[in-house]
Amino acid sequence: MRPLSTFFCASLILVNSPTAAQTPPPLSTQGCGGVSATSTLTAAEEAYRRARVAWSAIVYPNAVSFVTTVWLRRAGSEVVSHYRGEEEFLTGDLHVDRVSDEERARPTSGSAAKPPFDVNISSGRSVFGAKSEQAVAFQAPVGPSKSVKELLGAPRLSTAYAFGLRDGVPMTASDTATRSTLKTIGSVSVVSRNYEISCLASTDDDAGLIHLGLRPTHDPGRLRIRQLWIDPHTFATVKMQTAGNFSDGPPTRTEWVITYKQVDGVTYIDREWALGPLDYGRGKMYENVTIAFENLVAERRVSVRSLLRQAPLEDDLREP
Repeated sequence: MRPLSTFFCASLILVNSPTAAQTPPPLSTQGCGGVSATSTLTAAEEAYRRARVAWSAIVYPNAVSFVTTVWLRRAGSEVVSHYRGEEEFLTGDLHVDRVSDEERARPTSGSAAKPPFDVNISSGRSVFGAKSEQAVAFQAPVGPSKSVKELLGAPRLSTAYAFGLRDGVPMTASDTATRSTLKTIGSVSVVSRNYEISCLASTDDDAGLIHLGLRPTHDPGRLRIRQLWIDPHTFATVKMQTAGNFSDGPPTRTEWVITYKQVDGVTYIDREWALGPLDYGRGKMYENVTIAFENLVAERRVSVRSLLRQAPLEDDLREP
Protein backbone atom coordinates (compact mmCIF):
# COMPACT_ATOMS: atom_id res chain seq x y z
CA MET A 1 0.00 0.00 0.00
CA ARG A 2 2.92 2.35 0.61
CA PRO A 3 3.99 2.59 -3.07
CA LEU A 4 0.38 3.19 -4.12
CA SER A 5 -0.10 6.04 -1.65
CA THR A 6 3.13 7.61 -2.82
CA PHE A 7 1.86 7.46 -6.42
CA PHE A 8 -1.41 9.25 -5.56
CA CYS A 9 0.47 11.90 -3.59
CA ALA A 10 2.83 12.57 -6.48
CA SER A 11 -0.10 12.76 -8.89
CA LEU A 12 -1.85 15.31 -6.68
CA ILE A 13 1.26 17.48 -6.54
CA LEU A 14 1.61 17.32 -10.33
CA VAL A 15 -2.01 18.32 -10.95
CA ASN A 16 -1.75 21.34 -8.62
CA SER A 17 1.65 22.40 -9.91
CA PRO A 18 1.45 25.89 -11.53
CA THR A 19 3.94 24.80 -14.17
CA ALA A 20 1.80 21.88 -15.23
CA ALA A 21 -1.82 22.97 -15.04
CA GLN A 22 -1.85 26.74 -14.47
CA THR A 23 0.35 27.93 -17.33
CA PRO A 24 -1.54 30.88 -18.89
CA PRO A 25 -2.75 30.35 -22.43
CA PRO A 26 -1.27 32.40 -25.28
CA LEU A 27 -2.42 36.02 -25.53
CA SER A 28 -4.26 35.34 -28.77
CA THR A 29 -6.75 33.09 -26.96
CA GLN A 30 -7.25 35.51 -24.05
CA GLY A 31 -8.21 38.49 -26.15
CA CYS A 32 -6.10 41.57 -26.62
CA GLY A 33 -6.30 44.21 -23.91
CA GLY A 34 -9.98 43.48 -23.36
CA VAL A 35 -10.73 43.18 -27.07
CA SER A 36 -12.17 39.83 -28.14
CA ALA A 37 -11.95 38.12 -31.47
CA THR A 38 -14.88 38.36 -33.86
CA SER A 39 -16.21 35.82 -36.35
CA THR A 40 -13.84 37.20 -39.01
CA LEU A 41 -11.01 38.90 -37.09
CA THR A 42 -8.56 37.85 -34.41
CA ALA A 43 -8.46 39.92 -31.23
CA ALA A 44 -5.30 41.69 -32.45
CA GLU A 45 -6.86 42.47 -35.84
CA GLU A 46 -10.00 43.80 -34.15
CA ALA A 47 -7.89 46.07 -31.91
CA TYR A 48 -6.05 47.34 -34.98
CA ARG A 49 -9.37 47.96 -36.77
CA ARG A 50 -10.67 49.99 -33.84
CA ALA A 51 -7.48 52.06 -33.82
CA ARG A 52 -8.05 52.92 -37.49
CA VAL A 53 -11.68 53.82 -36.77
CA ALA A 54 -10.49 56.11 -33.95
CA TRP A 55 -8.16 57.93 -36.36
CA SER A 56 -10.98 58.42 -38.87
CA ALA A 57 -13.26 59.87 -36.17
CA ILE A 58 -10.86 62.65 -35.11
CA VAL A 59 -12.15 66.11 -36.02
CA TYR A 60 -9.27 68.55 -36.55
CA PRO A 61 -9.49 72.34 -36.46
CA ASN A 62 -9.37 74.17 -39.77
CA ALA A 63 -5.72 75.00 -39.13
CA VAL A 64 -3.03 74.82 -36.47
CA SER A 65 0.10 76.85 -35.78
CA PHE A 66 3.08 75.15 -34.16
CA VAL A 67 6.83 75.07 -33.59
CA THR A 68 8.91 72.10 -34.74
CA THR A 69 11.91 71.57 -32.47
CA VAL A 70 14.87 69.45 -33.61
CA TRP A 71 17.37 68.15 -31.04
CA LEU A 72 20.50 66.23 -31.94
CA ARG A 73 24.05 65.60 -30.81
CA ARG A 74 26.89 66.29 -33.22
CA ALA A 75 30.56 65.75 -32.36
CA GLY A 76 29.70 65.67 -28.67
CA SER A 77 27.72 68.92 -28.74
CA GLU A 78 23.97 69.32 -28.46
CA VAL A 79 22.26 71.31 -31.21
CA VAL A 80 18.69 72.62 -30.95
CA SER A 81 16.75 74.27 -33.80
CA HIS A 82 13.22 75.71 -33.87
CA TYR A 83 11.06 76.14 -36.97
CA ARG A 84 7.73 77.92 -37.00
CA GLY A 85 4.95 76.46 -39.10
CA GLU A 86 1.26 76.35 -39.92
CA GLU A 87 -0.85 73.49 -41.23
CA GLU A 88 -4.23 73.95 -42.90
CA PHE A 89 -6.26 70.77 -42.58
CA LEU A 90 -9.03 72.07 -44.83
CA THR A 91 -6.70 72.05 -47.85
CA GLY A 92 -3.80 69.90 -46.68
CA ASP A 93 -1.40 72.83 -47.18
CA LEU A 94 1.68 73.02 -44.99
CA HIS A 95 3.92 76.04 -44.50
CA VAL A 96 7.12 75.73 -42.45
CA ASP A 97 9.94 78.27 -42.18
CA ARG A 98 12.93 76.81 -43.98
CA VAL A 99 15.33 78.71 -41.76
CA SER A 100 15.43 78.04 -38.02
CA ASP A 101 15.09 80.75 -35.40
CA GLU A 102 18.69 80.04 -34.39
CA GLU A 103 20.00 80.53 -37.93
CA ARG A 104 18.13 83.82 -38.17
CA ALA A 105 19.59 85.05 -34.90
CA ARG A 106 23.15 83.93 -35.69
CA PRO A 107 23.67 83.30 -39.42
CA THR A 108 26.26 80.79 -40.51
CA SER A 109 29.73 82.30 -40.25
CA GLY A 110 31.81 82.91 -43.35
CA SER A 111 32.28 85.62 -45.92
CA ALA A 112 29.52 84.23 -48.14
CA ALA A 113 27.05 83.74 -45.31
CA LYS A 114 24.06 86.04 -45.35
CA PRO A 115 21.20 86.14 -42.88
CA PRO A 116 17.81 84.99 -44.19
CA PHE A 117 15.60 87.86 -45.19
CA ASP A 118 11.90 88.50 -45.66
CA VAL A 119 9.96 89.85 -48.61
CA ASN A 120 6.91 92.01 -47.91
CA ILE A 121 4.25 92.16 -50.61
CA SER A 122 1.12 94.27 -50.28
CA SER A 123 -1.85 95.10 -52.46
CA GLY A 124 -4.31 97.95 -52.23
CA ARG A 125 -3.75 101.66 -51.71
CA SER A 126 -2.39 103.63 -48.84
CA VAL A 127 -4.09 106.97 -48.15
CA PHE A 128 -2.10 109.32 -45.94
CA GLY A 129 -0.29 106.34 -44.49
CA ALA A 130 -3.46 104.28 -43.84
CA LYS A 131 -4.01 101.11 -45.86
CA SER A 132 -7.34 100.50 -47.50
CA GLU A 133 -9.56 97.58 -46.44
CA GLN A 134 -8.46 95.62 -49.51
CA ALA A 135 -4.80 95.80 -48.54
CA VAL A 136 -3.16 92.45 -47.88
CA ALA A 137 0.28 92.11 -46.34
CA PHE A 138 2.34 89.01 -47.07
CA GLN A 139 5.51 88.18 -45.22
CA ALA A 140 7.40 84.97 -45.81
CA PRO A 141 10.97 83.81 -45.27
CA VAL A 142 13.08 83.40 -48.39
CA GLY A 143 15.90 80.91 -48.18
CA PRO A 144 17.90 79.23 -47.10
CA SER A 145 20.72 80.45 -49.32
CA LYS A 146 23.45 78.05 -50.34
CA SER A 147 25.51 79.19 -47.37
CA VAL A 148 22.75 78.31 -44.90
CA LYS A 149 22.43 74.55 -44.37
CA GLU A 150 19.91 73.22 -41.89
CA LEU A 151 21.24 70.00 -40.38
CA LEU A 152 18.47 67.57 -41.37
CA GLY A 153 16.75 69.86 -43.84
CA ALA A 154 13.80 72.08 -43.02
CA PRO A 155 11.22 69.85 -41.25
CA ARG A 156 8.22 70.17 -43.56
CA LEU A 157 6.23 67.69 -41.52
CA SER A 158 2.56 67.28 -40.68
CA THR A 159 1.52 67.44 -37.04
CA ALA A 160 -1.11 64.74 -37.71
CA TYR A 161 0.81 62.15 -39.74
CA ALA A 162 -0.67 58.70 -39.02
CA PHE A 163 1.71 56.35 -40.91
CA GLY A 164 -1.18 54.86 -42.90
CA LEU A 165 -3.53 54.28 -39.95
CA ARG A 166 -5.92 56.90 -41.31
CA ASP A 167 -7.29 56.85 -44.83
CA GLY A 168 -7.07 60.20 -46.59
CA VAL A 169 -6.60 63.67 -45.10
CA PRO A 170 -7.68 64.60 -41.56
CA MET A 171 -11.35 65.46 -41.15
CA THR A 172 -12.15 69.02 -40.02
CA ALA A 173 -15.14 70.68 -38.40
CA SER A 174 -16.11 72.08 -41.81
CA ASP A 175 -16.11 68.55 -43.21
CA THR A 176 -18.47 67.32 -40.51
CA ALA A 177 -20.85 70.23 -41.13
CA THR A 178 -20.98 69.35 -44.82
CA ARG A 179 -21.40 65.65 -44.21
CA SER A 180 -24.19 66.22 -41.67
CA THR A 181 -26.40 67.51 -44.48
CA LEU A 182 -25.96 64.30 -46.47
CA LYS A 183 -27.99 61.17 -45.94
CA THR A 184 -25.91 58.30 -44.61
CA ILE A 185 -26.43 55.18 -46.69
CA GLY A 186 -24.17 52.92 -44.71
CA SER A 187 -20.60 52.40 -43.55
CA VAL A 188 -18.17 49.55 -43.91
CA SER A 189 -15.03 48.98 -41.84
CA VAL A 190 -12.36 46.82 -43.41
CA VAL A 191 -9.11 45.74 -41.76
CA SER A 192 -6.13 46.28 -44.01
CA ARG A 193 -4.38 43.03 -44.93
CA ASN A 194 -1.12 44.91 -45.31
CA TYR A 195 0.08 43.58 -41.95
CA GLU A 196 0.06 40.33 -40.04
CA ILE A 197 -0.98 41.51 -36.58
CA SER A 198 -0.35 39.86 -33.23
CA CYS A 199 -0.97 40.83 -29.62
CA LEU A 200 2.18 41.33 -27.53
CA ALA A 201 2.68 41.50 -23.79
CA SER A 202 3.01 45.01 -22.38
CA THR A 203 6.02 46.09 -20.34
CA ASP A 204 5.95 47.95 -17.04
CA ASP A 205 6.38 51.25 -18.91
CA ASP A 206 3.34 50.57 -21.08
CA ALA A 207 1.15 48.75 -18.56
CA GLY A 208 -2.53 48.92 -19.41
CA LEU A 209 -2.05 49.68 -23.11
CA ILE A 210 -2.90 47.36 -25.97
CA HIS A 211 0.42 46.33 -27.51
CA LEU A 212 0.39 45.05 -31.09
CA GLY A 213 3.13 43.62 -33.28
CA LEU A 214 2.85 44.24 -37.02
CA ARG A 215 4.67 42.45 -39.84
CA PRO A 216 4.11 43.82 -43.35
CA THR A 217 2.87 41.31 -45.91
CA HIS A 218 4.41 43.36 -48.73
CA ASP A 219 6.25 46.64 -49.43
CA PRO A 220 8.05 46.92 -46.06
CA GLY A 221 9.67 50.19 -47.09
CA ARG A 222 6.25 51.87 -47.25
CA LEU A 223 4.44 49.86 -44.55
CA ARG A 224 6.69 50.91 -41.70
CA ILE A 225 4.80 50.23 -38.45
CA ARG A 226 6.32 47.38 -36.45
CA GLN A 227 4.82 47.93 -32.98
CA LEU A 228 1.73 49.84 -31.93
CA TRP A 229 0.46 50.89 -28.50
CA ILE A 230 -3.25 51.78 -28.20
CA ASP A 231 -5.41 53.19 -25.41
CA PRO A 232 -7.79 50.34 -24.46
CA HIS A 233 -10.67 52.74 -23.74
CA THR A 234 -10.57 55.25 -26.60
CA PHE A 235 -8.41 53.22 -29.01
CA ALA A 236 -6.36 56.35 -29.66
CA THR A 237 -2.80 55.66 -30.77
CA VAL A 238 -0.38 56.37 -27.92
CA LYS A 239 2.92 55.23 -29.43
CA MET A 240 4.40 53.29 -32.33
CA GLN A 241 7.76 51.97 -33.46
CA THR A 242 8.60 52.17 -37.15
CA ALA A 243 11.21 50.73 -39.50
CA GLY A 244 12.50 53.99 -40.94
CA ASN A 245 10.98 57.45 -41.11
CA PHE A 246 10.57 60.27 -43.62
CA SER A 247 11.17 60.13 -47.36
CA ASP A 248 14.86 59.40 -47.97
CA GLY A 249 18.38 59.33 -46.59
CA PRO A 250 19.70 58.03 -43.24
CA PRO A 251 16.34 58.47 -41.40
CA THR A 252 14.91 55.67 -43.54
CA ARG A 253 17.62 53.25 -42.41
CA THR A 254 17.04 53.19 -38.65
CA GLU A 255 14.11 52.49 -36.38
CA TRP A 256 12.09 55.32 -34.82
CA VAL A 257 9.67 55.72 -31.93
CA ILE A 258 6.76 58.12 -32.37
CA THR A 259 4.55 59.25 -29.49
CA TYR A 260 1.20 61.03 -29.77
CA LYS A 261 -0.56 63.52 -27.51
CA GLN A 262 -4.05 64.93 -27.12
CA VAL A 263 -4.53 68.70 -27.45
CA ASP A 264 -8.12 69.88 -26.97
CA GLY A 265 -9.28 66.33 -27.67
CA VAL A 266 -7.36 66.10 -30.95
CA THR A 267 -4.48 63.70 -31.66
CA TYR A 268 -1.16 65.19 -32.77
CA ILE A 269 2.39 63.86 -32.91
CA ASP A 270 4.22 64.68 -29.70
CA ARG A 271 7.73 63.64 -30.69
CA GLU A 272 9.72 61.30 -32.92
CA TRP A 273 13.17 59.99 -32.03
CA ALA A 274 15.66 57.78 -33.85
CA LEU A 275 16.85 54.61 -32.13
CA GLY A 276 20.21 54.84 -33.88
CA PRO A 277 22.61 57.48 -35.23
CA LEU A 278 22.01 59.15 -38.58
CA ASP A 279 25.16 58.97 -40.72
CA TYR A 280 25.13 61.49 -43.57
CA GLY A 281 28.75 60.81 -44.47
CA ARG A 282 31.67 63.27 -44.67
CA GLY A 283 31.87 63.44 -40.91
CA LYS A 284 28.20 64.29 -40.46
CA MET A 285 27.14 61.82 -37.79
CA TYR A 286 24.08 62.91 -35.82
CA GLU A 287 23.09 61.14 -32.61
CA ASN A 288 20.13 61.32 -30.23
CA VAL A 289 17.96 62.86 -32.94
CA THR A 290 14.54 63.95 -31.67
CA ILE A 291 11.85 65.97 -33.44
CA ALA A 292 8.99 67.45 -31.42
CA PHE A 293 5.86 69.46 -32.21
CA GLU A 294 5.32 72.17 -29.63
CA ASN A 295 3.11 75.21 -28.96
CA LEU A 296 0.21 73.82 -31.00
CA VAL A 297 -2.62 76.33 -31.26
CA ALA A 298 -5.85 75.70 -33.19
CA GLU A 299 -6.66 78.44 -35.69
CA ARG A 300 -9.80 79.24 -37.68
CA ARG A 301 -7.62 80.05 -40.67
CA VAL A 302 -3.95 80.29 -41.53
CA SER A 303 -2.18 83.62 -41.28
CA VAL A 304 -1.50 85.90 -44.21
CA ARG A 305 2.06 84.56 -44.45
CA SER A 306 0.67 81.26 -45.71
CA LEU A 307 -1.53 82.63 -48.49
CA LEU A 308 0.98 81.51 -51.12
CA ARG A 309 1.42 77.76 -51.36
CA GLN A 310 4.84 76.49 -50.31
CA ALA A 311 6.22 73.90 -52.70
CA PRO A 312 8.42 71.16 -51.18
CA LEU A 313 12.14 71.29 -51.91
CA GLU A 314 14.59 68.44 -52.37
CA ASP A 315 16.45 69.26 -49.15
CA ASP A 316 13.30 69.36 -47.00
CA LEU A 317 12.77 66.71 -44.34
CA ARG A 318 9.38 65.33 -45.34
CA GLU A 319 7.08 62.35 -45.16
CA PRO A 320 6.86 59.87 -48.05
